[in-house]
Amino acid sequence: MFWFLGELDYGRENCFSFWGREIMRINWVEEMRQFAKECASLYKKIFLVWDLGAGKTTFVQWFMEWLWHNPDIVHSPTYTYLNIYHDEILHLDLYRLESESDFVEKWILDQMLSYEIILVEWPRFEEMYRDEERVTIKIEKISEQEREITIS
Repeated sequence: MFWFLGELDYGRENCFSFWGREIMRINWVEEMRQFAKECASLYKKIFLVWDLGAGKTTFVQWFMEWLWHNPDIVHSPTYTYLNIYHDEILHLDLYRLESESDFVEKWILDQMLSYEIILVEWPRFEEMYRDEERVTIKIEKISEQEREITIS
């Protein structure tokens, strides 16, 4: 398989760079697991921008596999806002946050500053969390089997 992440470009035909963003199309079923593992080897702070039910939590499970953790421990943090795995990985879902004050009052910003590996579903109030290492992965559903990924 060919991947185009970070500074790596192994010649994948459907990858290109545009205005500082890397864009590629992949087969959801066949290639997404490998994409998640590649991300786990390259990135420590990821904001996931996808539609509802598009596979964000599945991505986190596959990400965890690469780090030698049991993916079965990963559950969507939709109602709890956050899950912590093995005291080292913070998994957030900010979909239900309504304001910047919620972000602070629920200690989410403090949590984000305390962990080296962070995966955020439905990122909001990004201006409150600035980190040079952070990448945003946006996935759009092209068809049942195909997704377009933009990394910025």
